Amino acid sequence: MADADTGTVVWFKSRKRELLAHIRALEDFSTAYALVSRLVEGTDGQDEVSEQVRGALYMSAVVTYARQFLSSNGKFGEKRIYPIRHLKLDTRFDPKIHSHLVDVRNKLIAHDDGEQLPPALRLLNVSIEQSTEAAKPIVATLRSYSLSSANGQKFLKAMQEHLAACVERARTVMHEGLLDYLVQSNLNPEASNKSVESNEPALQHRFTTSGRTNVTETLFNLDQLNAEIVSIPKGNIHNKAYSYRMLTYSVALPKTDFKVGEHEVTFFMENGLFKPGKAREKGLRMPRLVKRLIAWGNKPF
Repeated sequence: MADADTGTVVWFKSRKRELLAHIRALEDFSTAYALVSRLVEGTDGQDEVSEQVRGALYMSAVVTYARQFLSSNGKFGEKRIYPIRHLKLDTRFDPKIHSHLVDVRNKLIAHDDGEQLPPALRLLNVSIEQSTEAAKPIVATLRSYSLSSANGQKFLKAMQEHLAACVERARTVMHEGLLDYLVQSNLNPEASNKSVESNEPALQHRFTTSGRTNVTETLFNLDQLNAEIVSIPKGNIHNKAYSYRMLTYSVALPKTDFKVGEHEVTFFMENGLFKPGKAREKGLRMPRLVKRLIAWGNKPF
């Protein structure tokens, strides 16, 4: 059953915030999964460099995953923590691994936790049996511990399965939500336009058809349209030495109708899977997660 405010400006604003959270979470989960998968595959050798690489991979995976479950600022200034209720629907989601990773991030990686790995100062006292004097300290030693890396295929594979569940559930929920958003935007274009809260211009394209019936025409390429939404990082925290991951995910309606002169023209998306009789049209699924590295200050196209 649809919500009472479905298709309204309020609905579009709320759903957009949810969808932005989903795509960010999916990007983090898929990145963490890739990092842990590299650990499962194993790094070459047992030398110090390999230990450093394993540590970097593991700690990057933990931080990237766990930050989704810590309070952060959204695009529109709202505080958010990614919910795990829908992640739990996948049987591979492990609550113990989830809690462990968040704890490791908070207590061993991102913060100096004195309870988990406390530093210490020790004095070595020396005494001489023949002397009547008390023992005297002659050596002072400071000691500190920190997380180095993670080993053990059983643990890493369990973590890999957990992350795979997070990726799949986040993608599924995001896909369903994005399709619903698109359907409602198609049905309620005025409310959708009024819900825009940023200065980002709407993407609009005008096409000219041949007017001939039963003719397939290529009007646009989805990758080319996606290229138009690439934005370059701005602000004083960015550096020309950095590169950035970009993840895009698209859905499309299988068809839409236009009135051309006195005729109704149906515009079909290629390979549309439209089944009449359903409560609403099913959209095309674009399961390919498009990931690119973006050099600072340059578009990747």
